[in-house]
Amino acid sequence: MLPPFPFRTLLDLVFPPVCVSCNRVRLLPAPAPQALPGLCPNCRRTVFLNEEPCCARCGEAFAAPGSHPYTCSTCRGRSFAFDFALARCRSAAAARDSVHRLKYGHDLPLARILAAWMAPLLDHPRLATRQDWLLVPVPLHPRKQRERGFNQAAELTRWLSKLRGLPQAPVLQRIRYTASQTGFHRTQRALNLEGAFAIRPRPALQAGLSGRGVLLVDDVFTTGSTAHECARVLRETGGAEKVVVLTVARG
Repeated sequence: MLPPFPFRTLLDLVFPPVCVSCNRVRLLPAPAPQALPGLCPNCRRTVFLNEEPCCARCGEAFAAPGSHPYTCSTCRGRSFAFDFALARCRSAAAARDSVHRLKYGHDLPLARILAAWMAPLLDHPRLATRQDWLLVPVPLHPRKQRERGFNQAAELTRWLSKLRGLPQAPVLQRIRYTASQTGFHRTQRALNLEGAFAIRPRPALQAGLSGRGVLLVDDVFTTGSTAHECARVLRETGGAEKVVVLTVARG
């Protein structure tokens, strides 16, 4: 008697899984847990993981060996409201294209895959110092969310919560509509975001934030201006004790 034909294999023959970057068919076994699911071998080779050595503040990888903790030249002399940032990979090639497909291509199923890329960040030794982490997405202004139809950071947060069982809460809101940060330099980005965020006026949410460790979730970390302003509000208004930024990519 022949063994039963696996349903997953049959489904893959009818609806073959495709690479999230190049859209080519990829009939491949499931990748290892630390690999990047959803990518074909060719596209996976274009993704550079943001592995040590990295800047201890912004998480940007650097090639030269050195003592730890290392602070990059961009972060030296700057003051951030967040403690540090971690990114899964560099924003280039397949990683950049995948984030853009989620954000601008309205490819919502991709959020689950990108959250799976981010999940190993939760095993970082620097997060082992406490167990009370709360996942918080960077919010969109209501007008921007209506235009886009969703908040990519909220989708990533939702899937990270499901994948790892960490609590999540939309404690931040965007109260001022701002111009796109694209094309702005660092100083312009900071000025553009002043007063843009606030804690949601919900007592239950506020009570769960005080003294807590917050994992602020977004798609890409570029200059740190958005993360800084969100973290400042989380600390000064919400009473969060520690804020760490998690992103898919480091721009």
